[in-house]
Amino acid sequence: MRKLASFFARPTMSTLRFSLKVALSALIALYASRVIGLEAPYWAGISAVVVSGGSFGGSYISGLNRAIATLLGLAVGLIFIAIMGPSIATSGLAIMAGAIICEVLRLEGGMKLGAGTTLIPTMIAPNSPIMSSFERAGNVLLGCFIGVVVNLLLWPEKAMVKLGETLRRNVGSIGTLLNKVLKSYALDTVDEDIVELSRKLKEEHADKAALLKEIVYEPEPGTAHRAELQRLSAVTRSMAEQMAAILGILEHTHGDSMRFLMKEEFLRTADAIEKAAQAYVDGGNSPAYSDAVTTLQQADDELEDAFEAIRRKALTYNYPTKEVLRFTSILYLARTVVQNFEELRENTP
Repeated sequence: MRKLASFFARPTMSTLRFSLKVALSALIALYASRVIGLEAPYWAGISAVVVSGGSFGGSYISGLNRAIATLLGLAVGLIFIAIMGPSIATSGLAIMAGAIICEVLRLEGGMKLGAGTTLIPTMIAPNSPIMSSFERAGNVLLGCFIGVVVNLLLWPEKAMVKLGETLRRNVGSIGTLLNKVLKSYALDTVDEDIVELSRKLKEEHADKAALLKEIVYEPEPGTAHRAELQRLSAVTRSMAEQMAAILGILEHTHGDSMRFLMKEEFLRTADAIEKAAQAYVDGGNSPAYSDAVTTLQQADDELEDAFEAIRRKALTYNYPTKEVLRFTSILYLARTVVQNFEELRENTP
């Protein structure tokens, strides 16, 4: 019985609130549609469900894209049926045109919706396309509006808060991953966790990109805080880019021996990076983070001093040019991440 239970997730308070919010949005939309006298009120309910949940910014963007895609699809369908009359060919051409227009306008998730909506005037109701299109448009606009309003008034989630949390997780993931990557390089070993951590980092980056769009539509004043979050996002994006570059180089370093000249320095830097990342997750403005960054700077200085000693002794001439380039590239990229941690200390709101 316990094994069976392990396959199911236990509902959280957040899940219960989301479910109630979605249900309430749909019920209000259905009722409003019937009061107005629109046909097929279930489209209002469906639209309310689709745009409900998440932050206000996310709900607003979803509702706006759904409304625009629907209106475009209906307009394209009406134009094609007016020109060519109802037929399979008309529907096919309308679908293609609707998809292209929505893609050109970069409506997120709107390409399929806009293309599919063209079928309402061309196939579903070719004898009364204008009235059917009006009914569908009215229901969708009504449902989207109600879904966005309910999302704003009932347990609203703030995109800026979620973005701040995502940024902290992002820094933590980068620190853990970079620690493993640098140690793999310094010790010439393979860490199987690197692939899974890289996948997790990409998912967090996608979440961050979506939230950056959503914070623009936050209804409350907070321009300075919003700008600071956008700047911090740029810093973490730089960190992720350096991380990706190091991973790309790491694939070609098997058998390189120059790394052992600075093995201890790389290992100390790897540990210092992970500690700084964890301190940032615990609190970017805390004294602990400031101390961790100071320790990281010291490790970075040791990296620089060790490399300068190698250059003074002309030891680089003992290794193939490509190996030297890989070594210096990883060194440069790792030191760039250290600079990013310093920027996080300066900019954390």
